[in-house]
Amino acid sequence: GGPANGFPSWPGKIVSQDEDRTRCWVCWFTTKQVTQVEKSKLKTLSEGLEDHHREERTLESKYYLIY
Repeated sequence: GGPANGFPSWPGKIVSQDEDRTRCWVCWFTTKQVTQVEKSKLKTLSEGLEDHHREERTLESKYYLIY
């Protein structure tokens, strides 16, 4: 996950990789914070958006309007 508290994933850009290519340095969108992340924990933007929308649909199904 990225640097935004409360969000399991956050968009970023890989800026460099370690020599063994198991870890990457990621510059996070909006905050511009750079952190090291295990490559196995990264998702493509498409995968991350699909997960985000799936979670939103799950949360929506838990709320009901009461009149």
